This record gives sequence, structure tokens and C-alpha cells, in this order.
Amino acid sequence: MGLSAAQLAAMAAVCTCLRSPLISILESTQPDSAGGENVAPVPIEEAIRGACPALISQAVVVGDQRKHLAALITLRTELTPTAPPAAAPCAGGPASCVSHSDFGAPSDTLEPAAQHFIATTLGVAEVTSVAAAAQHPAVQAAVAAAVAAANEKSVSQASRVHKWEIVAPDFS
Repeated sequence: MGLSAAQLAAMAAVCTCLRSPLISILESTQPDSAGGENVAPVPIEEAIRGACPALISQAVVVGDQRKHLAALITLRTELTPTAPPAAAPCAGGPASCVSHSDFGAPSDTLEPAAQHFIATTLGVAEVTSVAAAAQHPAVQAAVAAAVAAANEKSVSQASRVHKWEIVAPDFS
């Protein structure tokens, strides 16, 4: 799935290397180059997600041809149910069939577990949407702490994330 216009705008603000609105990130398969050094993004992305798993859903590290790494971060959201494709083949038998629960589009509503984390750990009870959470100083501090924790595990200065942005909706 491609990035939305809001996600592209956030990515452009974080990483000025974007020049085309027709970008679709499928998977991080090649190492990014930060400051001339090749950096594998997957361990950094996993470290960011792992530092705050109740709140952070996805992290995408970008840095090709840039001086520093940047990260796009999404928060955990509820899925809006959508219908499965008209022809969902079950060629491999019942185990290969797709259920209705396998489909859904990210909403702007935070998952109950993320809402609970924000209310109990961060002490902010009124935040239930991604838009409100992304602007709240306590949520931004929690994400900043997750990025800092990932940076502590980095093997070199080039593998540290220098800029990050919370984007919505969650990647699907």
C-alpha cells in the first residue's frame, strides 16, 4: 500500500530527499546510506518498536543519500473492518483460506491497549485518537524515549536516528 498524502508530507518534512509524491515503500531490503556508511534499517526499526511496543506500531527508517537517518513512526490503531476480496481462493485447503478478520483499514482511533498505556503510564486520559496523541507532549516524549533507547543500542553514529515524525494513519 502506498503512503497517504499526509504521510508523504511528514516524510518530506523529516527527510528532504523526497522529490516525487509517487513513492510506495514495500519493504526495507537494502541498507540505507547515512553519511557514506551503509546502515541496515531493520534492526533500528525493531529497536524503536521494541522500546515502546504498547504505543508504537511501525517504524520506517530512511536515510539513503542523506547525512543522517530519519524515522517515520506510526501508533497502534484499531482496524476498520473491510470486506475480503471477491475471490479469496483456498487452493491450499482450509488452512490457506483468508478470514474476514484478516482485512481492515487503519482508523484514527488508538487501540485500547495504546489508550491504556497513555492513560496509565503517561497519565493522560483524554487521548483516544492518533491526531491528538501525535500532538500531545507526553506521547511525543514517550516516542522520543523509544528513539533514544534504539540509538543507545546503535553500533555507530551513522546508525542513529536524528529526526523522527509520528505519522497517521498506521501503515497496513
